[in-house]
Amino acid sequence: MAGPGGRMMAGGAPTERSMDFKGSSKRLLKRFGQEKASLYLMLGAVTVSVALSVAGPKILGKATDLIFAGVVGRQMREGTTKAEAIEGLRAEGSGSMADMLTGVDFTPGVGIDFGAVGGVLLAVLVIYVAAGLLMLVSTRLSIRVINRIVFQLREDLQTKLARLPLSYFDRAKRGEVLSRATNDIDNISQTLQQTMGQLVNSLLTIVGVLIMMVWISP
Repeated sequence: MAGPGGRMMAGGAPTERSMDFKGSSKRLLKRFGQEKASLYLMLGAVTVSVALSVAGPKILGKATDLIFAGVVGRQMREGTTKAEAIEGLRAEGSGSMADMLTGVDFTPGVGIDFGAVGGVLLAVLVIYVAAGLLMLVSTRLSIRVINRIVFQLREDLQTKLARLPLSYFDRAKRGEVLSRATNDIDNISQTLQQTMGQLVNSLLTIVGVLIMMVWISP
């Protein structure tokens, strides 16, 4: 534990809460208001990134459908229609298989269309690459905003310390001024960097997955 005030534990974890946590939080949020343009751009980038990531598996499922349809179609007699093939399965007593194949777009006698499968896989690759790039942009913007805010905090603190009378430093506890000037601001910076982007990304991912699940099967 560092310092007689017990403000920091080993590993940099704070041992005391702000005396006015609500007020401090409001003042910190006001500083984010000065970075609205970057925040809106970051939010837009992460939203599109999450949307692409969530849509990727659904599009990838089309490749699975094409492969399954090709496997099924190859086993069917060539020259018949889909309806005739399904009725033939029902006549053979395979009603459950016939019901499942009703929703499969296959052509009897035709195997896997590897060209179509490759097109779907290429589209999925492009989607995931775009999602990764947008997430990178979002992360960089988030770091940029946080660094600007922390820089402003340090400037304000320096200005404040320059205005304080020498008598204040005589009365202040040993190490408290240094702790406020370094550890406290570093804690704010680390907390924002670790939670800001992840919180937005996690919330949007939950919403996106729920929307996709309802869309696929209400």
